Amino acid sequence: MSTKVISVRVNKELKEEAERLGINLREVIEKAIKERIEIEKKAC
Repeated sequence: MSTKVISVRVNKELKEEAERLGINLREVIEKAIKERIEIEKKAC
């Protein structure tokens, strides 16, 4: 799978808490995008 670099701005406190909890932000964002794509495909 090829990748593309994107820049995403998030609330500083959210990012810091996610890092403190060991949450992988890249995985969360990729999952959210995939889920939204599926929703949009079903709506068409």
